[in-house]
Amino acid sequence: GYYTQYPNLMHCLQCDINCETNECGSNTNGNCNKCKEGYYPNPNLATICDKCHINCKNGKCSQTNGTCSECNEGTYPNPEDTKECILCSTIENCNTCKQNEEYCLTCEGNNYVKEGKCVSCSSITNCEECKSDESGMCTKCISGYFSDSGVCKKCLDETEQKCVTC
Repeated sequence: GYYTQYPNLMHCLQCDINCETNECGSNTNGNCNKCKEGYYPNPNLATICDKCHINCKNGKCSQTNGTCSECNEGTYPNPEDTKECILCSTIENCNTCKQNEEYCLTCEGNNYVKEGKCVSCSSITNCEECKSDESGMCTKCISGYFSDSGVCKKCLDETEQKCVTC
């Protein structure tokens, strides 16, 4: 479509190439009401269609306001800007998160998941190292303790098989 910028101007301007056919023209002053898939109208200059955020699933977003309905794996919706999906790594020490949720599933380093956040393994009583998931199972206990099904238990006797150190 085409439109005239001013009523008395006999010069026609072409609508944005990413604007849906029949969604721009003289009756809209060149504003695009609906952009093609993968684009949305620029909120500050409605004659232009902006590309959806790179982390919107399959490059798709709302064609009228740019909101990502789904995010790519490894990302979640930005709570401050629904047009963006941000990386799980923005959650402190997070390795992987739930798709479309600010909820960590596995953590980096010596951390484990507690209520969607990464917490240090040292916060587990007598624990030195643990699994990075939500189990919070201790895999290595401090000296004088051993792991029994992920729980650190005190060595009662140095001859106890799990407590012998080489």
